[in-house]
Amino acid sequence: MPAVDGRVAQLRRRGALALARRGIGPGTRFESKITWIFGSPRSGSTWVLLTLGSLQGIVPINEPLIGDYLGDIVCDYRGISIEGLDVSNFTFERQRRHVADQFFSEAYRDVWSPLLGKLIKARLLAHVARNPPATPLSKTTVLVKEPNGSQAADLILGALPRTRALFLLRDGRDVVDSELAAVAPAGWLSREFQGITPVGGDDRMEFVVRSASKWLWRTQVVEEAMRRHPGPTLTVRYEDLLADPVRQFGALARWLTLDVADAQLERAVDEGAFGRLPAAQRGPGQFFRSAQPGLWRENLSADEQDAVERVLGAKLRQLGYES
Repeated sequence: MPAVDGRVAQLRRRGALALARRGIGPGTRFESKITWIFGSPRSGSTWVLLTLGSLQGIVPINEPLIGDYLGDIVCDYRGISIEGLDVSNFTFERQRRHVADQFFSEAYRDVWSPLLGKLIKARLLAHVARNPPATPLSKTTVLVKEPNGSQAADLILGALPRTRALFLLRDGRDVVDSELAAVAPAGWLSREFQGITPVGGDDRMEFVVRSASKWLWRTQVVEEAMRRHPGPTLTVRYEDLLADPVRQFGALARWLTLDVADAQLERAVDEGAFGRLPAAQRGPGQFFRSAQPGLWRENLSADEQDAVERVLGAKLRQLGYES
């Protein structure tokens, strides 16, 4: 074991040295090469990461969950009512940021925010060091998928003002439907994670309202964080990606300043298509479920649709989605 550990340490040092020779360090230059994918779970972020991650110049990082650790959602705990919660207080951090003794209090933001940025950059740089890209830094993007941590997008972007922020937006009704399917008795989430209680029967309505509320709050946080962010930002609709993937992914690649040939992009899109997945990995009950917008109309009851409309209908209309 000591010999193996020594070999691993040696490889890590070589990776770090190789990056250092190419000018890759945890400073301003590296920060500008990081792109975050924010939004909501079940919005196609895995598809986006896999497709773009197959292109030269991309180092993909799948859900480090730093935003989840920073933004623990109150209503995810059983026994806590959703009543009285809104975007201002739906995470424990937001409820307590006015308390000076809290670690991430507003009173000490000038102290912890720059250090949080350094911590995140050092952690991501270590990932790059162990997965070194073939491209130089000037042509490399560290693409971080972080939908489950989007409730802390303001803290992340505040700590990293030179990073890029991609808001992957999907109709909240389809998000609710997809999350509900994941935790159904035959759903993939309740199969793959210990301690997940399947949702069904009388529990469905409560879950639907909580899921719709979290979509709304995350959307509001990401919108506000992007408005304040001095770095590059872009909003892309999942539905638009599905409708014209080659053109939309091409626009994404240009926004990321990637030097990608048309043939390479088309190949990446084709290989990442839903229909190319093995049959056993897609369909009802699977992580890759349908890639079909509008299934909420079939899968949510009339009462559930009404409940979702009350929670997020106004925001959907503001974003241009039809009622």
